[in-house]
Amino acid sequence: MKKNIWALLPFLLLLSGCYFYFEGISGSGRLITSTYYISGFSAVEADDSSMVNITYGNYYSVSVICDDNLLPYIDIYSDGYTLHAGLIGGYSYLNNTYTVNITMPVLRSVKADNASDVQVSGFTLTTRLDLILTGASRMNVYLTDADVLSLMTDGYSKAEIHSVYPLSRVYLNCSEASSVDLRDMLCAYGEIDIRDSSSVKINMIDPVYESFGLIGQVCRASVLYYRGPQGPGPILFTEGSSLVYY
Repeated sequence: MKKNIWALLPFLLLLSGCYFYFEGISGSGRLITSTYYISGFSAVEADDSSMVNITYGNYYSVSVICDDNLLPYIDIYSDGYTLHAGLIGGYSYLNNTYTVNITMPVLRSVKADNASDVQVSGFTLTTRLDLILTGASRMNVYLTDADVLSLMTDGYSKAEIHSVYPLSRVYLNCSEASSVDLRDMLCAYGEIDIRDSSSVKINMIDPVYESFGLIGQVCRASVLYYRGPQGPGPILFTEGSSLVYY
């Protein structure tokens, strides 16, 4: 009997270690605000189910509203021109309040991963804006004006983009059952690659410099919802994909 117990001891210790490694951290319900003195960044990356609000301003400001017992596990830092917002790995986070509020004067790119939720508002952009959503993330973007937008989504992610003024160019790459809603944003030219049961809603105006307003491919049971003064340009629809005018 003793021999059996000693033989099982390493296995029991391993199970014990796994238990503590995945032990959940639940929010206390007591909210606090913490300020981070970081500046000089033009890109934001949100990870680990983060809720992030990015707002235009003439200055830099980074703050977090969270449960007081969650603060030691929040991981916010700047790496060159990119601000990273997430949680320390190795823990399971349950029923937590965690919101990052960012004010910045220039925005070049935003990435959301691992079920993060990002809100962007108030920016007037004269250069390209790159947006990346992966791992069932969500993003709502409200622009005053912009020139070129590049958007990549996968893994059941959802993006909704709004703009007061039309954009000159849009580049879309959507896969893995993701969805993109551009109905509240006019665009003069677009290139699309929509795959894997994904859907895109787009609103076009007359192209200015190109013969066609929208080109690309839609494949693997995906759907393109289209609105515009003329039909889309040369787009290849394959493997059960479809075009819907709305």
